[in-house]
Amino acid sequence: MKNKSQQFIAIDANEANIAHRVGIGRYSFEILWGIYRINILNKDKIHFQIYLKYKPLSDLPPSAPYWQYIVIKPSFLWSQFALPFHLKRTADKPLLLFSISHYAPLLTNVKRIILVLDLSYLYYPELFKKGDLFKLKYWTHFSVQKAEMIITISQFSKGELVKHYGIDPEKIIVAYPGIDRQVFTPSAKRKVNNNILFVGTLQPRKNITGLIKAFSILARKRDLKLTIVGKKGWLYRDIFALVKRLALEKKVIFTDFIKDSKLVSLYRQSLCFVLPSFYEGFGIPVIEAMSCGCPVLVAKTSSLPEIVGPAGLFFDPKNIRQLANLLEKVCFDRQLRTGLVNKGLERAKYFNWEKSAEIIYTTIVNTARI
Repeated sequence: MKNKSQQFIAIDANEANIAHRVGIGRYSFEILWGIYRINILNKDKIHFQIYLKYKPLSDLPPSAPYWQYIVIKPSFLWSQFALPFHLKRTADKPLLLFSISHYAPLLTNVKRIILVLDLSYLYYPELFKKGDLFKLKYWTHFSVQKAEMIITISQFSKGELVKHYGIDPEKIIVAYPGIDRQVFTPSAKRKVNNNILFVGTLQPRKNITGLIKAFSILARKRDLKLTIVGKKGWLYRDIFALVKRLALEKKVIFTDFIKDSKLVSLYRQSLCFVLPSFYEGFGIPVIEAMSCGCPVLVAKTSSLPEIVGPAGLFFDPKNIRQLANLLEKVCFDRQLRTGLVNKGLERAKYFNWEKSAEIIYTTIVNTARI
């Protein structure tokens, strides 16, 4: 790469520039920091410009001679209007744009790499708001066709991209999410309460109503609680209505979004963690739970068997009775839980942010040089 002082790589990091990060927000934030750290340690540094709609939050990587934040207005239809307009009018164009989201600007000649988490919108369109569904279907379709490379988060999602969009597998790089190993750790002596735990955004794809129905079967005969951690996403009113209809207000606890320090305590103290989703590109809470020594039960669908491997128990997300029976078995079989804890701790070691950031950094640099 010649004249690095005048050439740069751009990153659309808007998904990282939010306060309460889950899913793509957490992934974007960790990868952004990973790229920053790798670049700082490299003797032959590369210039990066970080494109944002709004002023960068204080916990993003600090500005440096080789790391500059550029706020681009207006925010409305930013990726398809404000960003391509900026790229067209600016004299200094990036060698490459890495969009840490499903979308990249369509009307630009700049090389692009995008991140695609999953294709759940193709399988469950009814679970998305109309505006979001339109962008996911059409903007993603054009973005993956225009991209030089695509980053995704599981082998399952890579296969989906090949299947539905006909993308050359060589153009798709898998970089698994990770966990903060200084935060998500097991307690020295595991003491559990009577709690079953779910963590995730409140939205239909997560199948929270199915979990509540299964829990209600158990709650009739067992003294248990279900804690649901996560911010309100979309089409979530049915979740609260179901709890009320089943008279479970005292047994089902909604915490909204909580900080990692409190979340770790819940993982450590819960009997088990359950992810009953109909579809997941990965499922970061699964590896958080395993890393904290919490047994995991997950739906046998999409990427979850790939991520959990032999370290968890599986169920059909549409079979309420099967999930209820599995919950009862795990909650009241200490030996089974101990085995799952040990397997989960070992499995969680496989996933780390540093390795994924290195994969993405190498992909960005190599693609910019083509």
